[in-house]
Amino acid sequence: MYKATCLHSGLRVALKVYSLDRVPSNLVHTLVREVRIHADLQHRSIIALYGVFQVGEGRAVWWQWGRGGQVQRGRSCRRDTGA
Repeated sequence: MYKATCLHSGLRVALKVYSLDRVPSNLVHTLVREVRIHADLQHRSIIALYGVFQVGEGRAVWWQWGRGGQVQRGRSCRRDTGA
């Protein structure tokens, strides 16, 4: 995962870069599924997928930058036990 700035819009973005020749075939399926699911999602609580593009023989997935850092670190929800 890389932090970057879009040269066109100036937005801070996160790039996940995959070398497809190094990714096992079962994980390629997972990557494709992740992109398909996120492509249509629009919600303020979900990191937005901006696009996917080719980089040499690999692919880069272009995500909205999450300002708060790691998702797990920012979680503050507790399970309601009903007590």
